[in-house]
Amino acid sequence: MLFSCKKEIAIESQKFGKINLNNQTTNLSPLALSFEGGTLSAAEGITKNIKLPAGQGKLSIKDNKGNLLIDTLIDITENSLRNLVLFKPSEDSKAIFLENNQEQEPKPNAGFAKIKIANLAPHCFPGNVDLLMRMYDFNYGDLVDMDIITQITPKFGDYGIYKTFDTSMSDGNIICYIIDPITKEPLHSSYAGIIDINDPNTGKFYNVFTFYITEQLADASSANMTGTDGKLYLVETKALFLN
Repeated sequence: MLFSCKKEIAIESQKFGKINLNNQTTNLSPLALSFEGGTLSAAEGITKNIKLPAGQGKLSIKDNKGNLLIDTLIDITENSLRNLVLFKPSEDSKAIFLENNQEQEPKPNAGFAKIKIANLAPHCFPGNVDLLMRMYDFNYGDLVDMDIITQITPKFGDYGIYKTFDTSMSDGNIICYIIDPITKEPLHSSYAGIIDINDPNTGKFYNVFTFYITEQLADASSANMTGTDGKLYLVETKALFLN
């Protein structure tokens, strides 16, 4: 009697992770996404729980005209969830892609805030700049200096720790001034943005921030500086994430 032996081969099941994509570029929607050549779907706004195979792969994002916005390698860990954001600092700038893991950032001690920031205004500030932050002081009855962020580059770096106020001292509006790193004088007229750090859910101030400096072409009535290209711009500091 003849017997045949069949070799058994273990087949490893495919492992997956997920991403959330917060698409803040409404004028570029609907987006076309692909991961390692496979087509994905994404809505305007937040698209949650996009399932991707674990490992490293290429994520590509095109706008509604087929223009390639993002083409980058990302790592997907099994059973993980990554929160990714696509935004444009201004109508005239390129789209920027980054990860928002700010909710997991440890909170600072009382009286301080954690801030990361990028200078995304190349026509107005081609070099590094400083940011003076001021807040209204109830006791003093006027704006007072909160702190200065120094040597802001075009890339989002690590969080720095800076002084802040609490709700008993101030109204929670940060008035921003972009200043020269050497002279400490403002590089624009008026101010460069107001950021409201009030948390409506707790009645306290947020204390972990991601800010960016942006520029937008403007007419003479709204511009606050002239760029290196001779054009008029409105420069502002804005909040991308508040926690």
